[in-house]
Amino acid sequence: MVCDEVAIPEQRIRGAIAMFRSTQSLQEERTMRGLPLFAILATCLVAIGCSDGSSNPSPGTEQYLYFSRIDGTPRIVRWEPGSPGEADVIVQNATLLSGPRAGRLLGCTTSGSATTLFSTTTTGTDRKDLYVLAGDIVLNHAEFDRSASKILCQMMLSRGSYADGALIVMNADGTGGTHIAGNVAHETGAHFSPVGTTVAYMTRRRYPDVPDSLYVVNVDGSERRLVSTEVAIASNDMDQWMWSPDGASIIYTNFSEENTHLRLLDVASGTTRRLSADSNAQYGGLFSPDGTQIVVTSTTSPTAIDGSTATTITIVNMNGTGRRVICRSDMHELLASPVISADNGYIAYLRIPTGGRPGPDYSQARMEVVRVADGSITRLDGVAMHPYWY
Repeated sequence: MVCDEVAIPEQRIRGAIAMFRSTQSLQEERTMRGLPLFAILATCLVAIGCSDGSSNPSPGTEQYLYFSRIDGTPRIVRWEPGSPGEADVIVQNATLLSGPRAGRLLGCTTSGSATTLFSTTTTGTDRKDLYVLAGDIVLNHAEFDRSASKILCQMMLSRGSYADGALIVMNADGTGGTHIAGNVAHETGAHFSPVGTTVAYMTRRRYPDVPDSLYVVNVDGSERRLVSTEVAIASNDMDQWMWSPDGASIIYTNFSEENTHLRLLDVASGTTRRLSADSNAQYGGLFSPDGTQIVVTSTTSPTAIDGSTATTITIVNMNGTGRRVICRSDMHELLASPVISADNGYIAYLRIPTGGRPGPDYSQARMEVVRVADGSITRLDGVAMHPYWY
């Protein structure tokens, strides 16, 4: 493997950031125009282009769940349905960033203040280091498009304003990075559309007349447009929106009314409709891979003295029929980050204790997999995060 490195001095970046913050106008911020800071952030990355053009393996027919084990040393692991609760380690000392595409997944390793983005096969072989970030710049999220030919990276400053986030689209080998958006909220992910031609992302409220907003932009940074101001950034650590499998719609959590609920947004027209009349607060709608059903995470009205709630994961047809509770939590627990397998047969999720605290305790998050047909649950070993099916 032959790699070339190009680094930009950090002092130059810090000076440019300070100048940017002192000269940015209110009008620029309100119109969400492209921000020079993020082009600067893109140049301060250490780009690594590798010349060994090995091919990606073809995806197998088996169905696996991939996730990060974060107890002690972080590891990327995979688990096959029907197996006991122990998962196979495929990459040591690494965190999974996104699920596999075309036989490859994305992960990162950290050494001191430097974070390395890499890709590897679904068995942990043929690792390729793509980018190294150092100093105040943090890699918040990265994912492949469907063909694994492009990578979307979400970055932010580790100090200062958390709204200082940027989106970069690069080639799968780490070359050709293009800044496509700024002012990206760090609490919620940015994602390629299923067809891979556009990216949806959230911006954070800066002023009373500039609400949290959902934008769609082309992968080259052109034709950015506002599609919704109803997708508020939540503080409950649940996903707020997701693309439909055909890329025509986005399901999102609406916080603008008294009863939090799910709505379906038509991306082309901007029109929306409510998906359910459930009286419980609903978060994190998830499409099934074939687009015929949605997985809904709901919280019941508080009943405990400390105001804690229970969580249920429900599956329902897109027309609102066939609603069925798949699993539920006890009080002082949160069920979060559900993902459904390609055959609609299993749902993986995190069971996170809250213990009456304001927020979940991720240091105790456990991965569970429920079989949709009968509700049987397999509890996987260790503290876990970031589940993806392949």
